[in-house]
Amino acid sequence: MTMMMSSLTATATRRGAAKRAVATASRMGVRAMGTLPPYLHETKIPTFHFQDSLPKLKVPKLEETLEKYEYFTKPMVSEEEFEQTRKAVAEFKSGAGPSLQEELIALDKKEYSSFYNQMWFDMYLKSRDPLPLNFNPQLTFVDETDPKKMDQAARTANLLGSSLRFYRTLEDGKLIPDIFHIEPKRSQTRTYEMVCSMLPRQLSFYGSYYFNAYPLDMSQYKGLFSSTRIPHQGRDEIRKFSAAQSKHVVVQRGTAFYTVQVLNDDMSIVDHETLERSIRSILQDDKNANAQPPLGALTTMERDAWADARLALEKNPANKATLEAIDSALFAVCLDEAKPESYQEIAGVMLHGNGRNRWFDKSFQLIVAANGKACVNFEHAWGDGVAVLRYFNEIHTDATAVPAREPVVSGIPEVVASGPSGADAGAGPAAAGVGVPKRLHIDFDGDLTSRVEKAGKDFDAVVSKLEVGTFETETFSKKSLKDLNVGGDGFMQMGFQLAHERCNGFTPATYESASTAAFKHGRTETIRSATPEAAAFAKAFCNDSVSDEERAKLLRTAIKRHGSITKDALMGKGMDRHLFALRVLAEQRDANRLPAIYTDKAYQVINKIILSTSTLSSDALFAGGFGPVNQDCYALAYGISNVGARTAVATYGLGSQNFADELEKAYQDMIEVLKKA
Repeated sequence: MTMMMSSLTATATRRGAAKRAVATASRMGVRAMGTLPPYLHETKIPTFHFQDSLPKLKVPKLEETLEKYEYFTKPMVSEEEFEQTRKAVAEFKSGAGPSLQEELIALDKKEYSSFYNQMWFDMYLKSRDPLPLNFNPQLTFVDETDPKKMDQAARTANLLGSSLRFYRTLEDGKLIPDIFHIEPKRSQTRTYEMVCSMLPRQLSFYGSYYFNAYPLDMSQYKGLFSSTRIPHQGRDEIRKFSAAQSKHVVVQRGTAFYTVQVLNDDMSIVDHETLERSIRSILQDDKNANAQPPLGALTTMERDAWADARLALEKNPANKATLEAIDSALFAVCLDEAKPESYQEIAGVMLHGNGRNRWFDKSFQLIVAANGKACVNFEHAWGDGVAVLRYFNEIHTDATAVPAREPVVSGIPEVVASGPSGADAGAGPAAAGVGVPKRLHIDFDGDLTSRVEKAGKDFDAVVSKLEVGTFETETFSKKSLKDLNVGGDGFMQMGFQLAHERCNGFTPATYESASTAAFKHGRTETIRSATPEAAAFAKAFCNDSVSDEERAKLLRTAIKRHGSITKDALMGKGMDRHLFALRVLAEQRDANRLPAIYTDKAYQVINKIILSTSTLSSDALFAGGFGPVNQDCYALAYGISNVGARTAVATYGLGSQNFADELEKAYQDMIEVLKKA
């Protein structure tokens, strides 16, 4: 699981945000007059103009992948175990490997896609693990500076309005394409826009390449709105709904669900005041907020158990209509009753909450706490955060530009209740009228009630084991590390290695993701930060006999090596996705007789992630978070800026704060050594 975005996407996002901010400012007079302007900005180059000419990921050479596999596994196992690994690799190279490679290349030639794209979707959708903590990450917004805009209803309405403008901009092809500009003076020009917009879609990438600008894959954006994950036995599905079916959002407060039509029949967006009235209406519906059992708890279940419960639910027409209203919503909005303040409290509310006031299956949930703190929590199967980060940044800038206003207190509509018989089910979510909340109904029999209760108890038991520790500092930053001639991401990753070595005494399998959005249907590749160089550095810092000069040399070597493997991963030259695809093909041949490389101890060790790490850089971001991927895992959500750095450490009872404290000491020691050398 990953939230990390490559610098490619971040650069493209900043460019789009800057242009849109100008457009937003020029329209501020229009905002207060009624219907919101439909677009955040407009573009001469249609949003998906480059999709038909993007380069494909190349299937890596088998020999190169196997060389990398030996390189990355060596520090993970004993010398004796590594010899067994080398034998397994040699056997694979001369045995099943070449034929599996040929089969993969043949499959790749049949489709204009990445060679592992469908396999990766299947991997997510076939997993039976619950979504919260195991998959769904969260991104928390920075606070608004004006207290009036931190009112729960006002902030929800502002973020909702900006979300709808993003939706319309995307839906109508007006969203500026994601582009990595090598030479902005050449490519961020009218000439570039004119040339690329005039070229046919099948040639447009090459025109952009001439200007030294590289368009990025935007296929994941199509899963952002009006989609949801549907549980089924064995394999879930991602279901997408049409614009005609999705003119509403689903809002949760307590255990109650409401639909609100937020787009007029002509697809225009209702104004902020109407949106705020809708939210206040729901917030005033006190007696019904927790009147029914928490249906949302079912989305925290093991996926086969949830699939079985959903089938039972759908036998009742009223329940089926409610599920369809939730599924077809543009997205989910959660009005949480909590008022988190500390870093740890915010992480808990935004990542998982109490498990009842959530619908983890939706493509994303916009969560707004009672004190106005807000986040985006998203389902991971449909995408890796490329579209989510762009959406996150854009709506933050747009909502921040909305002027503060006095709370809307007049004209609050009454909530319309759907009937228990399902008689009004055919009327659809918009039946209550634009901006009027419609409270959805669920018929709970004894069996369904017991399932919901069990789901809640099971979720509570998991969350009770979760520990979150934090580390924050201003003693080093991107700028200060640049002055020391070391990379910020590599420096932080080496801190993780040293802290783990001091806490546990071994080199841990480490996951850091790189986006491969530079390619058609690119998703992610793994950056294996625990290199032999990283292991040597960490052990040297734990050995008092090693000089500071030697330690500094080893640290710089490890950081430099981290930079080179990061570049390889961004360009699709890692090893993990290739080995994954070959294993899928081997399993299709005979799942009970896999090549020894896949049953060898080193493969098991390197694929049991101990340090699951993810970084994100954005002015809109307060913090991100995700859960540990196994019982022995440290989930490290980190960031570094020009003013400092921070890390949240989540574990299942492994001493999260102790690790965070060791991390602080590790960075202090690393800085001290670098300054001396």
